[in-house]
Amino acid sequence: MGTRRLAVRVTHSRRRTVRIRVAAADRLEVAAPLRFPEAELARLLQSREAWIARQLAKLAAVAASPVNAAAAPGAELLFLGRPRVLTVLWGAAARATVSAEGERIFAQLPAVPAAEQAGALTAALRRWYIEEARAVLTERTAHWAGALGVRPQRVFIREQKSRWGSCSSRGNVSYNWRVVMAPPAVVDYLVVHELCHMREANHSAAFWRLVAAADPDYKEHRKWLRSHGALLTRLFAGE
Repeated sequence: MGTRRLAVRVTHSRRRTVRIRVAAADRLEVAAPLRFPEAELARLLQSREAWIARQLAKLAAVAASPVNAAAAPGAELLFLGRPRVLTVLWGAAARATVSAEGERIFAQLPAVPAAEQAGALTAALRRWYIEEARAVLTERTAHWAGALGVRPQRVFIREQKSRWGSCSSRGNVSYNWRVVMAPPAVVDYLVVHELCHMREANHSAAFWRLVAAADPDYKEHRKWLRSHGALLTRLFAGE
């Protein structure tokens, strides 16, 4: 493909459309309908070369950024849209506690052998992020549900692999906990997006009018999520 050689992994299912995902700097993942012609798939990939090049550029930018590169002392971790320096204090507490204060995230953990420190720190940080996501997203869902005149049944915080949120036909709303790393306005956009599905269960023009009425800058917020999503999913990616 162009001047770059990319491995292409193709899976087939009963889906109706082709989905192309740049999974890594050297790999594409393609999901296609059953018996989709190989020649047509090759033409489709060729037609998407410019888009694929843009996605590869985004991956390169993420690789070059120090933010969310690792959960280690001194690292910069995103929380509510701001990179904050991680400070770790071993033996400072009987149980692991994490807090965000100004430009820093403080992790106080019990003393453990050096070989276990990386795992203990990762576990504590992941728990903290999930707890913060639950608090923030539950509160923002209640706020926007009142503003939009909808009544979600339950709010779930999940580790979703391919989406930031979803809304079921039963009125259950699910969010990817990693979105708590995004700026508050982007968090609100996601909440508004999912709650608007309780009134319009599609992505029609009527749906986007509802979103725009609540969040006039939704296009900017959606763009931020698309542009920075790889940074949010980078942390703990190999855990």
